[in-house]
This record gives sequence, structure tokens and C-alpha cells, in this order.
Amino acid sequence: MFKKLSIILCLSLSLVAGMKEIPKISPDSALKNLSGKTIAKIMADLIAKNLPMKLDEITTVTRVFSVDNTIYIDKVIDTESESLNGKNIYDILPTLRKIMFHQDRDIACNNVHSKFTITEKGVIYSQSYSDKKYKLLFRHTIEKEDCSTY
Repeated sequence: MFKKLSIILCLSLSLVAGMKEIPKISPDSALKNLSGKTIAKIMADLIAKNLPMKLDEITTVTRVFSVDNTIYIDKVIDTESESLNGKNIYDILPTLRKIMFHQDRDIACNNVHSKFTITEKGVIYSQSYSDKKYKLLFRHTIEKEDCSTY
């Protein structure tokens, strides 16, 4: 059962981590029998084993942990990346914050497994973005209300 649960959670997790093409299958009964706190711990532990995880040219997941029913995902943005085309990250921060919230919400709420953990089990995804010196740029959470339109 743990292997089956791990596979289901890994599928959900891969989307939260940035992959977008995962098969659509219904949440397994194993998920239905677990508390949000237990699901958050299992998911955080599974991701943490694969860190650091580069998501794209400028973003790397550096730390993941859970407290109660919240999964904390710390991401570092390479503010000096050539892919920013010389733009100062602080000048585009308000736009970047909005874009990343919508992207993180869409990824979490469009996946049947992560949406189930959010809407039915009360799991919260708290994502923080920092620069390479770990100075916090912004933070947001994805919660039940955020998935209400999906």
C-alpha cells in the first residue's frame, strides 16, 4: 500500500514541482484514508529526497518540509540569469509575483491528486521565492479557496 501511495503522491508532486503532463487518474482510496497532516508529511519527505531540483533556467527548489497540514516549498531564483535579458529582478518583482502565483495555483489545482489534497484534505502549499543569497523575494500559499474555480 505504501508503494501505491508513494506513486500517487509522486504524480501529484511532480506537478507541484513543475512538470505539467501527468496522466489523469482518480485519487486513490489510500489518499482518502489519510489525514492532511500525514499526506503533507509524506509528500514533503518524498520531494526532499530529490533536492535540489531545478525547475527551469532560473528556479531551483532548495528545501521542502511540512508542519501540520502545510507543505513549505522554498525556491531560489537566479536573479543574475542570462534568461532575464539584463532585467533587474526587483523592477519586475510585482509582475513576477503575480505570474508565479497563477502558475503555482494552476499547476496545483489542475492536477486531480494535488487538488484533492487541497480541497478535501486541507493541505496547504506555501511557496517562498528567494534570491541566491536567500533574501526573501515573495511568498504565497495555495489553499482550498484558490482551487474553488477549478
